[in-house]
Amino acid sequence: MNELSKYRFFLKDTIRKSIDFRKSDQHRGVPAPPIEEKTEDNSPRIALSDVAVSLDQLPKMDVAEAMVNRCGRRRF
Repeated sequence: MNELSKYRFFLKDTIRKSIDFRKSDQHRGVPAPPIEEKTEDNSPRIALSDVAVSLDQLPKMDVAEAMVNRCGRRRF
């Protein structure tokens, strides 16, 4: 079985026979969550860097090279 055949069921309209879309939050009129969370008035403010980098200062590279060279900065 190739990849196309494997996921073809998703593209067919028969999916509505197995999923009742009338039970979705949108259909039932449930309001969408807020776009951003409310913050406390006494929350500390974090100063952002004053350094502004213009696009002219960035090295020239294509998208593929940028993707290969990217590195995450998050710590878990």
